[in-house]
Amino acid sequence: SIFVNLAMKYGINLMSREGLYEFIGDQYDFSLIFKGRGFGFVEEYLVYVKTLGLKYAGSSLEHIHNDLLLYYIEEGFWGYLGWLLINCIWYPILCYKYGNSKLCLIYTIINAYNLITFTTDNMSSSYQVTLTYRLILMGCFASYWLKGKTKGSNNEQDKILSSNSSV
Repeated sequence: SIFVNLAMKYGINLMSREGLYEFIGDQYDFSLIFKGRGFGFVEEYLVYVKTLGLKYAGSSLEHIHNDLLLYYIEEGFWGYLGWLLINCIWYPILCYKYGNSKLCLIYTIINAYNLITFTTDNMSSSYQVTLTYRLILMGCFASYWLKGKTKGSNNEQDKILSSNSSV
């Protein structure tokens, strides 16, 4: 209700999503002991509801249009907290450590965009957005790995591989 109240206060049209959040509200609890319902639960629950013929505001319930809520319901409090910490703290630290400050800033901006969008839409199914910022991480780790390989490795096998690659 905090999210819905903030949206109403600032005149954000949730397009009846507040009813969807309320509809699925009996499936989760905001508490430290909420252990989650398991991956895929929300989708299966909505399929079940659809087979019963239940509708909200004249439309079938196919998506809850809030990936943050979906993750919380499926992962539980501690799993969700871990996911947030990894995405918002650990990955930016790794980008800075293995990349540079510009890479860290780019990752943080894209991540902030994703988190904001996740509150009102089902973006986890949009692989283009998620893939983009995962590629940043992969590129940063690959560049770190390649820098380490070219700085003069003591490993004989690496020397043989590098001499063969110039052929």
